Amino acid sequence: MLSKPELLVPVKNFSNLKAGINYGDAFYFGTSMLNMRYKASLELKEIKRMIDYIHDNNKKAYITVNNIMYEYHLKTLDYVMDNLKAINTDAVIVSDLAAIDSAKNHNLNIHVSTQANISNSRSVNLYKQLGATRVVLARELSLNSIKEIKSKTDIEIETFIHGAMCMAISGRCYLSLYLTGRNANLGTCSHECRRQYKLTDIEEPHKEIITDGKYFMNSKDLKTIDFLPDLIEAKIDSFKIEGRNRDQYYVNTVAKVYREGIDSYFNNSFTKNKLKKWNKELLKIFNRGYTSGFYYGNPGINVYNHEKSNNNSEYRKLQMARVLSIDNKNNKEAEVKIKTFISGLKINDEIYLMNRNEFIKAEIKSIKLKSGKETKELYK
Repeated sequence: MLSKPELLVPVKNFSNLKAGINYGDAFYFGTSMLNMRYKASLELKEIKRMIDYIHDNNKKAYITVNNIMYEYHLKTLDYVMDNLKAINTDAVIVSDLAAIDSAKNHNLNIHVSTQANISNSRSVNLYKQLGATRVVLARELSLNSIKEIKSKTDIEIETFIHGAMCMAISGRCYLSLYLTGRNANLGTCSHECRRQYKLTDIEEPHKEIITDGKYFMNSKDLKTIDFLPDLIEAKIDSFKIEGRNRDQYYVNTVAKVYREGIDSYFNNSFTKNKLKKWNKELLKIFNRGYTSGFYYGNPGINVYNHEKSNNNSEYRKLQMARVLSIDNKNNKEAEVKIKTFISGLKINDEIYLMNRNEFIKAEIKSIKLKSGKETKELYK
């Protein structure tokens, strides 16, 4: 009998957490120290608040401590693990052997990051001997390889199901460090792979090599909703969404789509009509074009978006207004100051109220002007 896989959702602050809390089974985020997403860093006090909120909702919290560890990191490493143990972290996501050793010494559950490039069952079983309870397999593996590894191991297997992909093997990239001095393996990637380049022959400096588009290192985003049943039937234990630097709308939309996809499979209602709806929703969020990744073999050049490195979505998020106050009794009425006038804003339109700590998805039921006059639609 198949078990329902865990849906693991990325968050960067409390607002993102609220955006995904109804859909994820577990959430992952990072400290301001030893974290591969520097822009999504949180202080330990904030992490404790988020863990408490997650546990109050009977879900799990995993903290990333997944930098490469240099000698000068070791004291900080033990300090971080001390604190994560004290605030009841469910597991730490690590890649460096020093981090595994420290987590083991602090009796923390160990999930080995995709940064470790785990690509075979021997490696999985070795990490189990070192104390790991779960491994995140390399993103370059096919579904058949994942099935074979799963059949030869008895610890949890986690794979990515949606989000940005790195052009380097398992994210071990040094392009940013080489060109800008910002070390991707310490969480400060400058995303040089997303830029336009011209390729010239060093032997003939004036000879430009013709490439298929100018963004020849720009990976598309992974999307698996179309073949989610195949992943479930492969008995993968945890489905991981990438996106700790993404906004609340991304977290809310992606988590909701994959929650519905997983639940639909298990209640026998996974249909083409639902797939059409889910794909439409995923086209609304920030994306660089979509790919199925390596699940069905090496995708070759199809894994790259050669023409455009920024948002491929036809939709854009606009800040419509600033919230001045919200009715504290039932949160059904808000006073707002219009900042970007959107002609045609009307009753039944969907809006989002958000800041670093709050996320409210709402539908407009009535519109009242400052004069007191009610209207059904705003016109410029």
